[in-house]
Amino acid sequence: LRLSHHVGAAACNLAVAHVRTPYVAFCDDDTWWADGALERAVSIMDTCPDVGLVNGRVLVGPEQREAKVCRRMASSPLERAGLPGTSLLSFLPGAVVMRMAAFREAGGYEPRLGLGAEAVLMGLDLATIGWHMLYAPDVVVHHHPSPACRRPERQVILARNRLWVAVLRLPWGDVLREARQILRQAQVDGVAGRVLWRAAAGLAWPLLNRQVVPVDVYAPGCPPTPETLIHAIETLHGLIENGQLLKRRAATGAGANLHIEEVPAGE
Repeated sequence: LRLSHHVGAAACNLAVAHVRTPYVAFCDDDTWWADGALERAVSIMDTCPDVGLVNGRVLVGPEQREAKVCRRMASSPLERAGLPGTSLLSFLPGAVVMRMAAFREAGGYEPRLGLGAEAVLMGLDLATIGWHMLYAPDVVVHHHPSPACRRPERQVILARNRLWVAVLRLPWGDVLREARQILRQAQVDGVAGRVLWRAAAGLAWPLLNRQVVPVDVYAPGCPPTPETLIHAIETLHGLIENGQLLKRRAATGAGANLHIEEVPAGE
């Protein structure tokens, strides 16, 4: 398939329209799948019908060093939900095998974003719909990155897109925290002014299309289940009974205005 102009990640939308298989594997022009990786990813999704995508483990360069982002994905604090891998809220677009039904239900990649943070938006939308996203370290992808990845223009677009995605999907308090973090890094990179200009110029779109994700998607465990509440009450009761709570309070001087009533046994 050939396009007359560059459309960024939205090119995947056009390609997927021609796919007739239940799964589709994505890779960039500087990545490729290791032997057996696709078979393993398909096996996971055949076994787990609620898994929308499998993100592989990325080995970088001829020396095949593990990408730092993989270590973060491997230690994801999200609940596994009995699935064969760690759960994710975002993914690497060039290192995933995706279920066609999930891709189509999420609406594909947002064309306005071009390249940069497109997987953050789709990941939040997939999680909202109910699809699981997994990191599987035994699904291996090789990556020989291009120096163009660190060009200032790419950094500007990525920062702008992250700001837009925050406005599109996050509560306002988290939007402000994300914006501070993004702009702090943009200052370090020397592109803060350009990021602000580009983000402000297109801010009407995310504001008009703002749909905040449910709290249990953005902050798993909220609202808490009855089982979690019972466990928390039992733990608090135990701390009160053995005096640990008062010892901590006395040691730190915290909780001067805290008032706790004892929870009767059995409640």
